[in-house]
Amino acid sequence: MPDHRDRDFDFDDLLDASGSVSIAGLDFAPSDILFQMDPDAYSLARAAYRTERIEDLTATVEKNFPQPIAHSFLKFLRGSENNIVRLHHLRDVWERLILLLHALVISECLRKLHRFSDVGISKSKILSDKLGDKLENLEGALSSHSSGIIQLDFVALFDQPVLDELRALNRSRNEFSHGAALTEEQAGTQILSLEPRVLALLELLEPLSQIKILRYHGTEGDIHRIRFHEYNGSNLSDTFETLELSTQELSAAQPCLRANRISAHYNNRLYNLGPFLHFARDIEGHIEKICIMKRKGRAATSGKIEYNVIAGEQIHLEEVTLFSHEMGAIDALQQ
Repeated sequence: MPDHRDRDFDFDDLLDASGSVSIAGLDFAPSDILFQMDPDAYSLARAAYRTERIEDLTATVEKNFPQPIAHSFLKFLRGSENNIVRLHHLRDVWERLILLLHALVISECLRKLHRFSDVGISKSKILSDKLGDKLENLEGALSSHSSGIIQLDFVALFDQPVLDELRALNRSRNEFSHGAALTEEQAGTQILSLEPRVLALLELLEPLSQIKILRYHGTEGDIHRIRFHEYNGSNLSDTFETLELSTQELSAAQPCLRANRISAHYNNRLYNLGPFLHFARDIEGHIEKICIMKRKGRAATSGKIEYNVIAGEQIHLEEVTLFSHEMGAIDALQQ
C-alpha cells in the first residue's frame, strides 16, 4: 500500500488544478488516482516537479533577490568545488537573510516612527553583532504584528516557522564554525543536510525578490523621476533603476535621496537602510560593492562601523558620524 508520507501537496495541487475526474457518478482527484494506481509514476513525476521548482527558485534568487543573498547563493552553487568553501558560502546565505530581514524591519520602524517597545524590539540589540539578538528582535516584531498591535509590511514577509528554521540553522553554524576544523568529507555531509533546508527557506522568503535595494544616483529631468543604482541579483556589474515617485513619497523618502545611502523600495515606498547596509568602492573609486554591517568598531576601530563587503573577504570601515541622523532616530524611538 502506498505510503501517504510520500505525498507532495504542492504537486498534488498542480495535478488537481484541472478539476476532478468523474467515474460512475463519483468524483476523484487526479493526484489520488495517480498515487493509488501507480505510485512509481507518481514518484517520478513528483521528482521532476521538484527539480523544476528548484531550478525556477534558483533562477529567481540569482536574478532578483537582494544582492547580499543572491551573490552568496551563486558562490555556493558555482564559486568553488571545495566543500569547505561551499559550506561557508551556504552559511553566508542564511546569515545575510537574518541581517537583511532585521535591517528591513528596523528601517520600517524608523520611517513610521514606531517606538521599539511597542514593536517588541530591544534597542540594545539593534546594533549587536550577535545573530541571536537579531532573531529575538524579529520574533518580538512578529509577535506584535501577529497580535495586531503594530502592522509592518516587512514583518508580513516571514512567519514563526521561518524564524525557527533560521535559529536552527544559526545553531548548526555555531557547531561547524566554532568546533574542530571540518574535513572535505564532513563538509560535504553538512551540505547534503543543510542545502535542502536553505532552499526551502528561500522558497518561503521568495517575496524578497520584490524588494529593490537601491542607492540614489540623481534625477532624470523631472524631480519625480529618480535614478538609482540597483543591487539585486548576483551580477555585480552596474545596473540602474528609475522610479517615479509621487509628491508625497518624494517628501517622505528624503533620507533615501542621498548618494551615500542604501535604501529598499517595496510597495511603492522607500526605506533608508543606513547604517545596516552601505557600499564600498574599489581602490580606484569606480566599482561599487554593497556591504552589510558587521558591528560597531572596537578598540582601534572605535568610532567606526565595520562592514563585510559582499563579493569580497575584506572589511570596510565607515565613520559612525556619517549615520548620525539614523543613530539619533534610533535613540529617539527608544523613548
